[in-house]
Amino acid sequence: MVAGPEIELKFLFAESDVTKVKALVAAVSGAGQETHQHLRTIYFDTPNQDLWNHGFAVRVRATGESHVQTVKRIAFSRIERDEWEAQTGRPEFDLELIKNTPLARLAGKPSIRRALRPAFEVDVERTSFMLETGAGRIEASFDEGAIDANGEKLGVRELELELKIGDRSALFSLARAFVAQAPLHPSLISKAAVIYLPGEPGATRRKIQSRASPRT
Repeated sequence: MVAGPEIELKFLFAESDVTKVKALVAAVSGAGQETHQHLRTIYFDTPNQDLWNHGFAVRVRATGESHVQTVKRIAFSRIERDEWEAQTGRPEFDLELIKNTPLARLAGKPSIRRALRPAFEVDVERTSFMLETGAGRIEASFDEGAIDANGEKLGVRELELELKIGDRSALFSLARAFVAQAPLHPSLISKAAVIYLPGEPGATRRKIQSRASPRT
């Protein structure tokens, strides 16, 4: 299992601004190669949301024939999370793969283990660019798709900037440059949190992502 911190910034944008935002990121990447993936992600929890209530989000993501199980835990700030990843051959949650993570003790309780089940699903098309700056390497990813929870769908349209190598100042500098040139709205709400915190976070996301750009 691969463990390490995940440091990223997330931005929402309206459907009418997709082309503008993608063009901005592509211009920064220069001749860098873009990659395309169809990501189907299933999040797991108990009906009482025991994992989430203890600070964990657990998912299994399918990319083609490959599956990756991930445990995330909020660490020092809203932009940084502890993360543990492991390859798995199936879309079901595998308790054996979390035995070396802080989640093992909680998920190993018989009452919780028996209650674990798929909670909701995220299905997106992802376009990614690797951006090289003087202070670090940053992966910029566009996600477009939907979250499916309890038979209801919520649209997803967001840009994620994840620091891969270097100082986090590189991440903030790039983010400031993007926000100055495109209608990007910073968001501290993860895809999972939109479902777990359905009030204002979900309403804000809907408002931003359905908004038309002002005429200029």
